[in-house]
Amino acid sequence: MVVVTTSGYVVTIVGPYLADTKKTDASILNHMLKTNVEDFKNWVHEDDIVAVDRGFRDSLSLLTDLGIKAEMPSFLHKGDKQFDTDDANTNRLVTKVRWVVESANARIKNGNTLAMSYQQIKYHISATMSGLCVLSQTGSFQR
Repeated sequence: MVVVTTSGYVVTIVGPYLADTKKTDASILNHMLKTNVEDFKNWVHEDDIVAVDRGFRDSLSLLTDLGIKAEMPSFLHKGDKQFDTDDANTNRLVTKVRWVVESANARIKNGNTLAMSYQQIKYHISATMSGLCVLSQTGSFQR
């Protein structure tokens, strides 16, 4: 499960979870909230708004009990041909936020986040080793 802000910042990645019929998005979120995985409840506060897709519909009652408002795309009622203005605007907003989340997921899955050239890797290792050497010489780095 990847927790992403509306700006695309990845807050945390929890898992991996076995992909079966019992581990749905909703059941994973419920587990995270009930067991307070990685101190999750301190990240969200009462009256926060969480944009979720329809896979989280079984978590809506738990989110509401915690005082968190969940926004999810609406279903068109039987016989209606279009949403009213408020529902349409909410759907658009949720879709825009979900796009940011899916974009962050794609960056992780495609490996673009971790893609570095050999020169970049060599520089980072060199900088890390230099820092460790300085710390060990000053006595700041002790076991």
